[in-house]
Order: sequence, then C-alpha cells, then structure tokens
Amino acid sequence: MIKKLAVSISVASFSIFAVYASNIATDEADNSPYTTGPSWSSGQNGGSGFGAWTLDGPGDNNGAHGGFFIGNSSNNAGGSSGDINTSGVSWGMYANNSQVVDAIRPFTGGSLNIGQEVDFKIDNGFLNSGSTEGFGLQTSGGTNRLEFYFTGGNSDYTLADNAGSQDSGIGFTGNGLSITFALQSADTYLMTVTPNGGPTSTFSGTLEGVAGTGIDQLRFFDFNGGNGLTNPSDGDFFVNQLAVVPEPSTIATGVLAVLGAFLLRRRRVPAA
Repeated sequence: MIKKLAVSISVASFSIFAVYASNIATDEADNSPYTTGPSWSSGQNGGSGFGAWTLDGPGDNNGAHGGFFIGNSSNNAGGSSGDINTSGVSWGMYANNSQVVDAIRPFTGGSLNIGQEVDFKIDNGFLNSGSTEGFGLQTSGGTNRLEFYFTGGNSDYTLADNAGSQDSGIGFTGNGLSITFALQSADTYLMTVTPNGGPTSTFSGTLEGVAGTGIDQLRFFDFNGGNGLTNPSDGDFFVNQLAVVPEPSTIATGVLAVLGAFLLRRRRVPAA
C-alpha cells in the first residue's frame, strides 16, 4: 500500500509539473559557458531550461557605442554600489551615443502559464536625463506585456502595464533590485520589487498588449546608459540569477488534490 501510494504521488507530481507550459529554468552569469570579459554573446545558453540568448548590439554597429560583457556589477554607479553577482560576476551591457542594446532570453516549452513565476535581479548605474535601463516581459514577437525601468532625470522607477506608465514609488538605487513576477491569470499579474537592502514593494494589475497573448521571453535593455558620464562604465546595466518556477502554493494545492482523489479512490475499492 505504502509503495503504491509513493509511486502514485511521484507520478502525480510529475503530471502537475508537466501542466506548466514554460519549462522550469535557471541560469547565472558564473555558469559555463560564460567567462569574465567581453565574452557574452548571442547563442550562449548556460544553466538549464531557457533558450539561448539573443544579443542585439548598437544600431550603428559601432562596438564603442554599445556591447556586452561578463563583469562585476558593483563597478557601476560610481564603483561603490551593492551588487547582484554570483561568484563575483553578472551579465553586463553598455550603450551610449543614443544607441540601444538589448538581451533577450526566451522561455522553452511554451508561454508562461497561470501560477508560474519569473525571478531575476537587475542593477542599473547612474543615468543622465533621458537615458533608460530596465526589462520587459514580452510575447514571442517582441510585444511588451509589462515593462519596468529607470529613466535618467526621474526620481523613481517606472512601471508600464495596461494602465499606462506609472511612477512605481521606488527611488533610484545603484545597489540592485530583486524581481519576482507571477502570472495570476491570462492577463493579470502580481510582481514584487525589492531593492538590495530595502523594503519590498508589491504591484498588481492588467498586462498591456493584446489580451490573451502569452509571455514568452525576457528582454533587458540599455538605452544610452553611459552617455555624458565622466566614467561611462558608471552607467552599465547588469542582470543575473534568472529562474522560471511554478508557484509553490499552486504545486502544493495540486499535489493535495491528486492525493485526495487517490485516497478517495482507494476507499471506494472493496477489500479482497
């Protein structure tokens, strides 16, 4: 009886995980194949569960105006900021001369499903007026369903969803932010943002874009981040510690439901 119950729970647990459309995934900048220096490039795919990175450099194809690297995230914002490193490194990008660079990481297995979470960390540097760094959760075609970013000249980060661009109330920091995004329904979300060493802010609302379209990738972007700074690296933008996970409470509910159904079935079977 115990052995059969254990086998059934194991199969049930596998089935519960299988209903989540996006694969469980994790990656960090200290994983293979990433190495310190200007070595972060399109096609690299460390960790597990994600698709390969797509890195789009500056539109003028001038490497002095934008690019990608693996380095220490505490080196931005004057070199005295906190960091989001693992083993001393994060994924980094830079842009200036009115150029944009972005790094896109697709999910595999399908769009995010209800109850799934995306976790990651970002760390922006100093930004002059009009420069922008942040992230977007997008469809496979690159349409934003949610954006979160900091624009130079503002006091706070901006959140953009179906209600438009809104002041998040979270003030600038060069110490890094932890993000947790959870899909609540096809078109609604819950997101927490925690500055390194600061309090957590919680946001909920309706996603922008065409209703019912899926979230298939993360986009991280830097527009003109190093422009006009005495030390352009002060404006570098960093990313690290990416993960896609099922929400624990959803899994627990599913396991209990399957276990309850199994026990009820056992109760109804007459003893030999």
